[in-house]
Amino acid sequence: MTPDGKIVINITTYGDEIGDLIDIYLNNNPKFANNYEVVTNIIPNYMEDYPEQLINELNKYDTTSPDIYVVDSSYAGKFINGDAS
Repeated sequence: MTPDGKIVINITTYGDEIGDLIDIYLNNNPKFANNYEVVTNIIPNYMEDYPEQLINELNKYDTTSPDIYVVDSSYAGKFINGDAS
């Protein structure tokens, strides 16, 4: 929780495009924006590195761990059907 009482939502992704979508959503939904702070963590997507880095982020189990994460379809199965699901 932030000092002003907002609930933090951590999103981990491999590109900065989602940040623009989040900004649009927050601007169009002020009630949500008043109650939540969305923090975006961008891990550059080097196809062989991102999945392992994401797993490390998921295994931290702390306040910065992803609540929501974005994966490429080429390795989504590992996260949907595997140990990370």
